[in-house]
Amino acid sequence: MFLLLLFIIPIITIMLMVPMKQRYMLEATACIGTIVEIVLVYFVISTVITHHVYDASSYFSINALSGIILGITVLGGLVATFHAVGYLRAEQAKEMIGFKRIKECYVLMRLFLLFMYLAISATNPIVMWIAIEATTLSTVFLISFFNRKADIEAAWKYLIINSVGLLLGLLGTLLFLTQASSSSGYITWTDLINQTHTMNIFIGKFAFIFILIGYGTKMGLVPMHTWKPDTYNKAPLPVVALLSGALLNVAFLAILNFKMIID
Repeated sequence: MFLLLLFIIPIITIMLMVPMKQRYMLEATACIGTIVEIVLVYFVISTVITHHVYDASSYFSINALSGIILGITVLGGLVATFHAVGYLRAEQAKEMIGFKRIKECYVLMRLFLLFMYLAISATNPIVMWIAIEATTLSTVFLISFFNRKADIEAAWKYLIINSVGLLLGLLGTLLFLTQASSSSGYITWTDLINQTHTMNIFIGKFAFIFILIGYGTKMGLVPMHTWKPDTYNKAPLPVVALLSGALLNVAFLAILNFKMIID
């Protein structure tokens, strides 16, 4: 229940913010929304500590490892949202942005956090990949936020490099899934781990290379890190905090999940 509410709150927050015409209402809604999210995550993590796992459904679950990543992500979202209030006010005072851009920033940040929550809790590798790819699409407009030539260039570099990298990650994921089966047709991380004895070792290791390159690009591992300097330099500071403090951990979680299968 708490985990499903965690997905619903950002959607409700966005729906409330879209018709708003006052800046202080946007700020209050975003801040209240992220406070509610951190309370929900507290209850989720408390359940994980007590029962070792939080199962919202067969599609979404949180264990000890993903609980740590979820806690870091929601805490980063809280800090970034509150910092965005003063940051965006200062940029508006310098006439760098208008009200429309401020609303766009708050809405896209909520989407960004929502997709990270989905990626962390997804029990299916493909759903996790879709959610991480969605974070790319939601953040590319934040990187080009100030709409200068250098900002747009950085956004395109971020989009192309990460999309190509994640396509390799998808290839590795599909190679794993072709070696597993499920009675429901919905293959989970647990199904993959339980069926490792039937997998081809060579194909598994070959697939993990694609996984490491694909999600490693999202993490910014050398030599797939070339998008990071421009992105961190051009994106709004609250967004940079989420990219470096939260999104990299989510991509690392995907690598660790596949590493458990390989081990």
